[in-house]
Amino acid sequence: TEDTFGLLIQFCVDGEGESSEALVSTLGKLAIQRLVNRKKLVELLLQLSTHYIRQIRIRALDQIVTIYEQFQSDENIVDHILTHIVKSLEFLIFEEPPQALSEIASDWTEDLIERCLDLSVAVLPFNADVLMNLCDIFNRTPSITVKRVISRAIDAPVRRLSQTNPSFLTLVKNIPEGCESLITRVLHIVTEKRVEQELI
Repeated sequence: TEDTFGLLIQFCVDGEGESSEALVSTLGKLAIQRLVNRKKLVELLLQLSTHYIRQIRIRALDQIVTIYEQFQSDENIVDHILTHIVKSLEFLIFEEPPQALSEIASDWTEDLIERCLDLSVAVLPFNADVLMNLCDIFNRTPSITVKRVISRAIDAPVRRLSQTNPSFLTLVKNIPEGCESLITRVLHIVTEKRVEQELI
């Protein structure tokens, strides 16, 4: 029931250290093992993916990535995760953090920005289309700090992209306006060791 799911979220948040992390891991395992309520369990993990407690957030992201890898052919699950990525990134277009993200912060801090970015950065190695979502926010955000954190955050996941990935090649050949510096950085990272024929 909805009450039960609400209690699960509360237990994850209110628990202490390892017990909270273990419960988050259990949610992930249940989402993988059981078709019934899978989408709702994924939704709980997505809610925790922007949590202010870093360890809970990391554990939730680990479970989401595992689910994404195993259910890439399930459009409902993939679309649900990608929709949440867009929702999290949209926070970053505001001049200051919206209350839905933080009721007390009046300025963008690196921690708040990372909370919005973490899910997209986690999924990016498995779906290059997410890079377009990041470019969109990079272009629309008025915050120099947000742009700087995005540029830094893409480093590790971009290294895992193939130079021959169709979505990546399309983006490189059609660089969105305002994202020239970001794509230049992406190209530098991806071609650091070699350059595939498709990029020439």
